[in-house]
Amino acid sequence: MSEDSVSTTDDSLFSTFLTNTIDGALIIENGRIKSCNDSFLRLLRYESRDSLTGRDLLHISAEYQTANVSSESMFHSIQKENAKNSSFRFDWLFQKADKTSLWTETTITRLDSGDATVLLLMIRDISLPMELEQEIYKRNQALEASNVGLNFVIENLAETQGQLIQSEKMANIARLVAGIAHEINTPAGISLTGITQLLEESKIVQRQYEDGSLTQDEFEDFISSVTELSELVKSSIDKVSHLISSFKRIDITQSADEEQPVNVRTHIGDTLYCLESSLNASMIENQIECAEDINVIIKPELLSQIISNLVINSIQHGYGPDKHGHIYISVKRESANQFTLLYKDDGCGIDAEHINNIFSPFYTTRRKDGHIGLGLSIVYTIVTRGLGGTIEYIDNEGCGAQFLIKVRLKEAQASISTGALADAKSV
Repeated sequence: MSEDSVSTTDDSLFSTFLTNTIDGALIIENGRIKSCNDSFLRLLRYESRDSLTGRDLLHISAEYQTANVSSESMFHSIQKENAKNSSFRFDWLFQKADKTSLWTETTITRLDSGDATVLLLMIRDISLPMELEQEIYKRNQALEASNVGLNFVIENLAETQGQLIQSEKMANIARLVAGIAHEINTPAGISLTGITQLLEESKIVQRQYEDGSLTQDEFEDFISSVTELSELVKSSIDKVSHLISSFKRIDITQSADEEQPVNVRTHIGDTLYCLESSLNASMIENQIECAEDINVIIKPELLSQIISNLVINSIQHGYGPDKHGHIYISVKRESANQFTLLYKDDGCGIDAEHINNIFSPFYTTRRKDGHIGLGLSIVYTIVTRGLGGTIEYIDNEGCGAQFLIKVRLKEAQASISTGALADAKSV
């Protein structure tokens, strides 16, 4: 068989392939459409080849291939690439005869044809996957925008939560300060009255002494009165001094950044002592069971916040008007550096329907009374994050609230004075 016969046979086979393939075929010669197969007409919804012959590729392409790249610019890039590689593949967006769009996977091949530049384009419809891709892209963009909005909301919520937690801490400080002020007011008033009376009696005795009318009995009565008033004033000043010392030791206004040795029994007693005014007003007695030698390294503010928030929670939610109550706090050393703190009251307890939410921020059953629901959330955060421990609520079947706290704390070696608990109600 001659070379001409082989060439004719090859051309015939190639023509048959272009005619029968389901992919669209487009022949471009010197930049103009020369011919196409029926599949190409069907895909782009043209009725005849005559409506395409002589036009350029851009005439049947969308104006833009992507949001920022025009078809003209992209086709120039394709021609440059085609000059280097005789055949390669790319995605191309055509415009159909009815002005709708068609995404295609297009293969461009440069054919040798003498002096003419001949390009063969084979196209396959990929509209569905491209539409899905575009839809995914749009949804991702929408999700990213939503995420930005959500992040902004979360940041605002975190900031607001931080402010509310700080407000709750400040409210605790206010309660302690109010309690201290109330407790100081009575002994300070007694001291002032005693000193005033002592000064008046001293002036009377001085005048009697100067005019010679002071009798032995009057002088002895004066000495007795001075002794009695001095003891009363000293007792009152001692109480003021003790209150101030207790407040300074728990000082929840200090920075919580530094750990220091703390005697647990003393610190809990000092915290309760500063809350004594609120406890007395609510007719609640307290009891501490804790060995005197439990000394740990801790940020003092954290222990104060745990105790004060639990006590305030009992006062606000555990008891009705004119009902006496009892608070019991037990601290035990379970093993080396392992401690448990059991807090319980004999109030009304917590209903089963609320137990799962008691540590959630802003959860409260008394919002109408001005409560914001952060007290137990602060306790939970301090125990779990600040101390790396655990806290659980123990259902006492309507006989009060119980909280069991477990933490690992480094024990302090040096002995810490426990004298501050001399007046505390403990066992």
